[in-house]
Amino acid sequence: MLLIKSWETILSFLDAASLAALVDAFPNLECLIFHEYAVRKLRFAHDADERTIEVFHEANVFSHVKKLDFSNCIGLSSTALLGCLSTCNQLQELYCVNCVIRPSELFALLDVKLTKVRKLEWSLHDSCYYDPWPVPYIRSPNGQLQLESMYMELVATRENIFTLEHFLLQCGLLQNLHIHSVQKEGSSSELAELCTSFSRHLPFLKTFKFTCERTWASQDLQWSCRRSPSHIHAEDVMIGNMSYQLKPARSRNLVNFEDGPQNEQLKGVEQAVLVMQGNEHIEHRQLPEAVSKPGRWSQVSSLCLVLTAPRDEQPCVSNIIELNMVSFHFDCNTNGSEIVASALPHLRALALAPCGVNQDDSLTLLARGCRHLEEIDVRAECDSNRGSKCVACRVPLRFSEADFKELHGTTKLRRLSLDDTAKMSSLAFLNQCRVTELRFSLHSLEQEVTDAAGFPFSLSRLLRSNPRLRQLSIEARDTPLRQNEFAEGLATVSTLRHLCVLTESITTEHHVTSFFT
Repeated sequence: MLLIKSWETILSFLDAASLAALVDAFPNLECLIFHEYAVRKLRFAHDADERTIEVFHEANVFSHVKKLDFSNCIGLSSTALLGCLSTCNQLQELYCVNCVIRPSELFALLDVKLTKVRKLEWSLHDSCYYDPWPVPYIRSPNGQLQLESMYMELVATRENIFTLEHFLLQCGLLQNLHIHSVQKEGSSSELAELCTSFSRHLPFLKTFKFTCERTWASQDLQWSCRRSPSHIHAEDVMIGNMSYQLKPARSRNLVNFEDGPQNEQLKGVEQAVLVMQGNEHIEHRQLPEAVSKPGRWSQVSSLCLVLTAPRDEQPCVSNIIELNMVSFHFDCNTNGSEIVASALPHLRALALAPCGVNQDDSLTLLARGCRHLEEIDVRAECDSNRGSKCVACRVPLRFSEADFKELHGTTKLRRLSLDDTAKMSSLAFLNQCRVTELRFSLHSLEQEVTDAAGFPFSLSRLLRSNPRLRQLSIEARDTPLRQNEFAEGLATVSTLRHLCVLTESITTEHHVTSFFT
């Protein structure tokens, strides 16, 4: 019996595809592999398909699952996901972040069948991913959902904000809420207004966290910074990507350092956000004094210090390790890489618009100035009006073999991503490119390059020259692929472990199967 329990514990750490493969290899052990204890927590990997789901359906496994994770299964249809969920009668936790699942039908399941679910993590994508759209008005016939904790990742369009608002109106028992926003339409003000009303609609809400992937507009930042630390509100927490504790009211967790420890405002607070005005007075007198009184900090188990820059000094940026400047553009006479390399010696990940890296010596400067560099991402912000008109971004990248030879000689570069907004006249630089993860777009190449008779084989030859290449993503979009030649060429790249080809020219399941086999 102890041996069986040990095996069930081991099996609980495997993903769904691995469990299905074990059943296929050892059918006589199906009862053990699919035992209700082993499948209480079930996780599907990002490459899961509907055939894997069907294996578990046939074995009636989903009725025992209490924690189900579909995160990043972007290839699974909403119908497949909803069909799976409809049989999960014991489900308590559901994770479907970065999945396309119709919100109205998910809501209906949570309201009627999945009444034991207390924790939900999910995504709300652009309306083009759903059919039909708009989402019908969401209302629970049972009064409210039983959710206590929710993480929601959404593209902040007006339609999604409307859906979010009506969804949350039916979640009156929520205690913890985290919203992660991908800004698209300049709708930050609407989202801010909605978020500040949560305390009225969610009476049991204890903690609220808001994070976003878009740099907030300068006027929003200026509006926030005009306030003194003692007048910071929920909107400032949103802009600062911090957690905001709402309950209990006597334990408001966002306090000014000068008032907190001295006036015992931290009593009863477990997660504290302390705002400090950076100056010599704080560093040499008030901070040591506050630390010397541990009794006032006794209940704090999590502490976030927000240090505002002194009014008469500029903050130091030399220790930045990640930088995203895809929405910032340079003219043809300005070398953006020189600015970055001269100021950020510890940089590890860099994302720049094409105009920031298309000078003759751009990569050379990065190689000499950013010796810890691991990742380069070249792309322009599509939603930026200035980006669409940037003349310098239309100039083809001047990457050369010598550039990458120097990069690999001095830095730790292992990931390279070239978006379709980065124009290229040649891929010859791949001869000396030794990254382990590579992503580029055929759409960004000049047409005469992709139309050349031997292009698929010349591309595969370039890729074979990199003995470290493990992961490759090629975005072809509407660029015609000569399927047989292209597939044969990629098949010769023996080091590859993961391959992703995004194309609109292969339209049938037969062609897809033929391409990958």
